Amino acid sequence: MSITRADDGGVNLLGFAAAAPRNLASVEWFGATVSADLTKHAERSSLPLLVQSSSYDIDDLGDVLELHRCSLSLLEWLPFRSLLAAVLAQQFDPTHTRAALPHTPAFPRDLVRGPPLLLPLT
Repeated sequence: MSITRADDGGVNLLGFAAAAPRNLASVEWFGATVSADLTKHAERSSLPLLVQSSSYDIDDLGDVLELHRCSLSLLEWLPFRSLLAAVLAQQFDPTHTRAALPHTPAFPRDLVRGPPLLLPLT
């Protein structure tokens, strides 16, 4: 299992080997103990654990603004510039509603908090 910890106790990257057990029902996804809970899961499941150094975490609109600024000067964020700009445009343009963009999650919490999409928890 691989995780990149976030400064707030969560994670901003989570990866598993294909055959790794993924019973993650005990993870408190909306709390400040996600990283610790995932570490305990790895230990209980005897999974090798790779912990990456902390990186940018997107929890709110301020984080998106900061990363958009980074995309203007840091080459590693350049590929994400248009995505970050689209998220910002949706937030500041009242004509862009969730109804108008049905495949766009509401920001910020639906997009960034909770278990990874499409990951069975049991």
